[in-house]
Amino acid sequence: MRTGLLIMAACLLAACANPTTGEPHPANALDYPVAITADPSGRYVWVSSGNFDLSYRGGAVLAVDVATNRFVGDREATDAALPGVAQVGGFPGPVHLLQREGEAVSAYVLSRADDSLYHLTITDDDGAPRLSCAGESVQENGVIACPSSGAFQGGLYPQDGEPVEATLGSDPFGAIIHHARDGEDQDLLLTGGMLDGALTMFGLGSDGAPRLLDQLTINTGLFAFVESPSTGHIITAHKSLNVFSVLQVVPTPADEADPTLYDTPTLQVLKTLVIPASAVQDHVRGMAVSADGSRLYAAYRSPSSLLVVDISAGAEVSADERLLAKIPVGGSPGSVVAVPADDTHPAELVYVSAYSGDRVDVVDPNLGLVVDSIATGHGPFGMAHVQNRELGIDRLYVGLFHDQSVAVIELDSASPYHHTVIAEIR
Repeated sequence: MRTGLLIMAACLLAACANPTTGEPHPANALDYPVAITADPSGRYVWVSSGNFDLSYRGGAVLAVDVATNRFVGDREATDAALPGVAQVGGFPGPVHLLQREGEAVSAYVLSRADDSLYHLTITDDDGAPRLSCAGESVQENGVIACPSSGAFQGGLYPQDGEPVEATLGSDPFGAIIHHARDGEDQDLLLTGGMLDGALTMFGLGSDGAPRLLDQLTINTGLFAFVESPSTGHIITAHKSLNVFSVLQVVPTPADEADPTLYDTPTLQVLKTLVIPASAVQDHVRGMAVSADGSRLYAAYRSPSSLLVVDISAGAEVSADERLLAKIPVGGSPGSVVAVPADDTHPAELVYVSAYSGDRVDVVDPNLGLVVDSIATGHGPFGMAHVQNRELGIDRLYVGLFHDQSVAVIELDSASPYHHTVIAEIR
């Protein structure tokens, strides 16, 4: 059953058509959820609904209220549109959030169906997040529809005084928001083309609208990004090569003629980290970085394992020495979430979704062992951790691709339901 569905999904991706007929995406249901993103406020998670079976006019992003485990848009439709939901292009990737002062102000979603980047503005609507986009319309069920005509598909950027054309590359999926650090004057959005390795850089000004700045090509199969909290280095994963690329944002000097203009930084490839061929036979899926920025956690499927890689600053060692541990996990691992140690978590733990194992494995990276396994529904993939002390919430949200739902796992070690599924959102 699952194999057939995956074959069907591959065929649909090859066709790469964004439906313009049929039913609008509902505001309170999921269609093959592919990713989950935690809102910086700790009040919501954002779920990417894939529309892999082309049931609706497009994919969607939907907000879930973590206090109630209900879709924010699960209410009566109005002419002003429902909050917490927007329909976008087909086969969307994860939601990437731009935050200002602890609140999400913009969301960015890549569509693999039309090789487009959708920019969604987030505003407060009587305590609920409302999404808006360029050229939006309100559909008959109250869900905002964002047209591909309002999304970014290509543009020009200056290079050596000449305009250069750029697109998002072929089959864009992975992306990351790099919030400005000391010496940098703007937030950045990086996107990756999965087939051709095109890496596109956008500047995110005060309104969050993406401005095309630069493009370069690195290794093909560009799949995912993570950022080290200590160095700000950005690490990329590739589905066709057994390497990681380590990138650095290099600011440019301020424009003396007009200091109000944003500078155009450059991306510098610092190094390429190679994983020994003897360790794994395929290429990386999900990634996470330890709280101190010294270790990279990367999931592989052949054999199903979590690799712990030394990425500490100044570590110049051989590939074999960089590989600190190889930990067997459940079949077809997908997403990786690192939960740092604090007063409720005595040690940093790494959660790995096992897509074909129907479980989430809990890894203690210091011990190099799976210390627990949490049974879920069918096809766990995307995950997000939410800790909201005000609401008393410390949970892992897991997208169940084949069950078309989201499992909620309790992470509070003092709870009698610790490491069990306490709710399912569908």
